[in-house]
Amino acid sequence: MDKGHLLILERDYIEVTNLKKRILIRLKLFYYFFTRYVWHSFLVRKMNKYIFPDSVVDKIDLYMKGDAGMFKVHTLGICNRFSTIRDSAVLVPGVGFGHNLYQLAARKPRLIVAFDLYEYPEEWAFLKKDIKEKFGVDVIFF
Repeated sequence: MDKGHLLILERDYIEVTNLKKRILIRLKLFYYFFTRYVWHSFLVRKMNKYIFPDSVVDKIDLYMKGDAGMFKVHTLGICNRFSTIRDSAVLVPGVGFGHNLYQLAARKPRLIVAFDLYEYPEEWAFLKKDIKEKFGVDVIFF
């Protein structure tokens, strides 16, 4: 298994199980929520000095800073509002080597079906076993 992938998977697991880490993620989401609007208004005013009215800048709805604060746990929370993840079968297209599957497994779906164009057999075998042991969730990879 690629050591870099293993480190990322370990970090993902810590984000799910460590209370301190979950609190820090919430604080960062709070930070991003407010700074996005501040940056957006600052940039629009600053850019409007140099660009004619009716420019591309006027058509920008929101400036997204960095990763936009969209942690997988936050994204899954939004998805969960539309359809309950718990006890559902969840399809994950473009799963790659499995980054962020712990966050999904922590929401206790009945089954995770994940696929990608490329195969990561070692990572997938590790995740399939680890997620079943730690969360009781079955994972199928294609």
